[in-house]
Amino acid sequence: MRFIQGLTATAVLIAASTAAYAQQAPQIDPEVLRRAQVLDQSRVQLPDRLQADRVQADEPDFNTGSGYQLNEGNGLWYGWVNFDQDRQLGLLEGRLANLGWREQAGGVRFATGQREGARIIRCGTGSNTCALPQPDSPDALIAGAGSGFIRIDFAQPVSAVTALVAPDRGFGTEPELFVMEGWRNGDTAAVTRGEVQIYDSNAQGWTRLTLSGLADATRATTAATAAASGQEFDYVIIRGVTANGAETRTPIVVDALRFADRYGPTPFDSLGPRAGGLQDMLEETRRLGATLTSRGEIVQQGGRREGLRYPVAERMRMPMDRPTIRNAALRQRQIMAMDLPEVAGLRGREPMTVPILAPLGIFNGEDPAAGAADHVRFTGRQDYFHLRFNSEIGRVVISGTRIVTPGRADEPGPGELQISSGYDGAYASFNLYGAAYSVRVACGTEEIDEPCNDPEALRTLLDRLILWMPEEG
Repeated sequence: MRFIQGLTATAVLIAASTAAYAQQAPQIDPEVLRRAQVLDQSRVQLPDRLQADRVQADEPDFNTGSGYQLNEGNGLWYGWVNFDQDRQLGLLEGRLANLGWREQAGGVRFATGQREGARIIRCGTGSNTCALPQPDSPDALIAGAGSGFIRIDFAQPVSAVTALVAPDRGFGTEPELFVMEGWRNGDTAAVTRGEVQIYDSNAQGWTRLTLSGLADATRATTAATAAASGQEFDYVIIRGVTANGAETRTPIVVDALRFADRYGPTPFDSLGPRAGGLQDMLEETRRLGATLTSRGEIVQQGGRREGLRYPVAERMRMPMDRPTIRNAALRQRQIMAMDLPEVAGLRGREPMTVPILAPLGIFNGEDPAAGAADHVRFTGRQDYFHLRFNSEIGRVVISGTRIVTPGRADEPGPGELQISSGYDGAYASFNLYGAAYSVRVACGTEEIDEPCNDPEALRTLLDRLILWMPEEG
């Protein structure tokens, strides 16, 4: 009521001022003056998504190890990760931090720019290598020694992110500032920073960093200053820096990660991080255009054959420009900020010449050198490969070949992406650097939680494909 009374009083003052001005300027229309004195009641009503009772009713329990929950009050999905010990989820000291939250908190992923990745550590009161923990959070996440940053990826773009961070004080030069960068479409979209807290501060050594693309701060992130309305982030990078902006190599401790998005859980979270870069590769292939087919090697002449009723199609082996493909693979790894080898641990019966497209999650422990997981089947030959594995929405088959039929009506042109769906699944096809690829999610008889023929779900799979160099050479 005080809020409404205040606005009413303001309206009266505005009306009085307007009346005084009207005496000096009689040309003002009286009808305009009357409308100016009418208070717009809609301006003093709280929007539904900000009604206190609805927000309180849907507030998730952030004290659990991790979770992902829809807030009916504002339509946002809240995800959170607390690094409390949880044997059921495998959140144990020394364990890699990537594997525990595949389906628990929106597929959030952690990377440090080093192959060993980020690991769970325990920060006790008597520890000399951690900032003091929060009372209810005895565990935390630490970046790899010497990396100086930690990257947090999300299955889909998020609207807001917040986390508690601190330096691991047992290593090297301590940072004086933490910087959190929000990245979108391969570029920095927003930046926030906070001063490093000392041990005897009220925050017990933790610095809170928050990025928000929402017009209003959300309970999910305990957001500070909001950025531009509607802004989203694919991932965030947290760095430790000195006062003059130089990066330090001190490992970073993270706890109490929160984020909010508009999308909710997505399929294929178990297949690894969002890789990105495929659209750039398609665009580069599109620019190469006809030069790809003009240099191809004809392996079968087209035309009529003796004893055959119908003519056969011409077949061509497409050239592979290894330097171009390798540069594309390196660009993708830079986008991911992950130290991945160029060649995958998938071996065919003979040296292969076709670049492989595969998500990181098909390998044992997401280690490309450890070979394929048990549910993965791979067939590799000189001019083609087939990769088959299970997903939560159906069987996935990825194929690639250098042998193509030029001018075939259903064959996509260089760099063109075609996606279709039917009762038996969803299908994508495209030509990348001369090789023809197909990616299919097949509907089977097994019980699945998501539609197996959803084109949008297939697009989330395409966004997880990583380019691997062929074995040959």
